[in-house]
Amino acid sequence: MDAGVGCVAGIGVNCASHPSDTLYPASDLGAIAGRAISPETVLEALAAEMARWLAVWAQEGGFVLIRAEWLKRAAGVGEQIKVFRGEVATDGVFRGIDAAGRLLLDGAAGEIVIEAADVFLGAQPARLS
Repeated sequence: MDAGVGCVAGIGVNCASHPSDTLYPASDLGAIAGRAISPETVLEALAAEMARWLAVWAQEGGFVLIRAEWLKRAAGVGEQIKVFRGEVATDGVFRGIDAAGRLLLDGAAGEIVIEAADVFLGAQPARLS
């Protein structure tokens, strides 16, 4: 059996409603668009884009292209952020992602390379609940 490499990623998309008791202001696609947006419509668009980017990833040097496009669109680069790794919070300046896809943070003690964390931009919570 081939062990291979795997990745698990998850997102949530508010299509028709949104919670009011969040750490950050929340909205939903229907409110933003001013019309109903079905989960099926969102899934169809997301699946098509995911397939397109997975095809890029599968090419030789594909992650280099993905990283460059991601960095063009990334919010908060060069700004103060807070990351939570479990209950441990770290503040620093978000510098981007490295060639392996890890977050680069300039912290009080120097550069920190982060593989997984909850990341908060802008107004930052004191702790996760």
